[in-house]
Amino acid sequence: MKLKYKLAIFILLLVGFLIISTALVSINKEIKEKEENITNHAKTAAKMIAALKISEVVSKKETDLALLKNVIRLAIGLDPTIAFVVVLDGGNKVIDGEISEQWIDVDKKAGKSATLAYLAKSEFIHKDLKSISIAIQEGDNSFGTVKIAFSLKPLAKEIYKAKIASFILGMITLIAGFIGAFFIAGRITNPISKIALAMEKVKEGDFNQHLDIKRKDEIGYVAKTFNLMSEGLKERERIKDTFSKYVSKQVAEKILSDRDGISLIGEKRRVTVLFSDIRGFTTISEKLSAEEVVSFLNEYFSIMVDIIFRYEGTLDKFIGDAIMAVFNAPSNQDNSELKAVITGIRMQEALSELNKKRERDGKPQIFMGIGINTGDVIAGNIGSEKRLEYTVIGKEVNLAQRIESKTEKGQVFISEKTYQAVKDKVDVMKFEPVQLKGIERPIQVYAVIKLTVDDPFVKKERI
Repeated sequence: MKLKYKLAIFILLLVGFLIISTALVSINKEIKEKEENITNHAKTAAKMIAALKISEVVSKKETDLALLKNVIRLAIGLDPTIAFVVVLDGGNKVIDGEISEQWIDVDKKAGKSATLAYLAKSEFIHKDLKSISIAIQEGDNSFGTVKIAFSLKPLAKEIYKAKIASFILGMITLIAGFIGAFFIAGRITNPISKIALAMEKVKEGDFNQHLDIKRKDEIGYVAKTFNLMSEGLKERERIKDTFSKYVSKQVAEKILSDRDGISLIGEKRRVTVLFSDIRGFTTISEKLSAEEVVSFLNEYFSIMVDIIFRYEGTLDKFIGDAIMAVFNAPSNQDNSELKAVITGIRMQEALSELNKKRERDGKPQIFMGIGINTGDVIAGNIGSEKRLEYTVIGKEVNLAQRIESKTEKGQVFISEKTYQAVKDKVDVMKFEPVQLKGIERPIQVYAVIKLTVDDPFVKKERI
């Protein structure tokens, strides 16, 4: 269930609870107030009748029944909820009284006096009546009792109306609360949903996310912070892309992810180094203008670098028309030797396709040689604090360059160490050991003919 609906249901339940609680408290308070008012009216009437009897006792007069009757009727007339009034003497005998037939069915056969006597009994209880008794006394002397009962039916009727009114008001409030709850929930969750969706897109690598949420609360602060984060990530990606034009993507990522800053300390790593060089480039460039040379090199380098990156190679540097690439640095890689050899093969194949295009355009053919060697080198950031270059150095690097110098057009030469790592996956031509410049002993080299297995680093499309 979405957060919007959860929040709306919670608000509805809270509103419903408050409405019901408020209604119950209000109704109970109203019941008590009305019941108290009725009781006070009854007590006032009873005291009025008791006062009449006390005055007669004090003056030692006989009970004036007619006057008593009028006072009782007056009391009933003043309060229509009074069900009956009974005046008793000191021996609990009925002196007089009155019954409101509106609230009590009078037993005509038994007679009114008998009915009053019955109503005057202390054990009389009726669910629709509430009775009170006021003693007729002067000092410590008791001369009788006035018992008055009032009907609860009008009160019950008013309570019923109040409940209906509360129910209707509660339903109206609930409907308004339902609409308001979804409005409030939407106001809270819709921006959150936008933020969550934008964060999901950022997670997928789309940093062009901007939240247009202008609020001055916590959600607005989160949206503002997200926009700053998105801008920061976009800027970081822009810097990484810019780095990638000068250094390999792996080096760019390593630089950006190095929390301790860029270190000048190198590390010993076993890498595979690839050198490529265009054969007869000086002759070709002499026949071209400067603009044509730059255009030609850009086209050539773009194709070759794409292949190097495809097989996770690190572009170390351009040396004129030569390319130096490293595998298994700065990141660890599996099968780095095979990746380097396949890169060499693919570079020669790509150059062959480029030459077909150049031939159609009437441009001269170009050829290159590639040398590959595997060995231990020192890898790291070389230079100063102001200018650094990630590279590898050591005799194995020099050996790779010397092997490349012995290649002819279209050839890929590999060293013994590289061959031992890939011998089950390529066909080669073995040469006699060759003496290389700067190397004391002759070196065994192999010319790669072809790959004998499917390229394990290219994802095949499903049929």
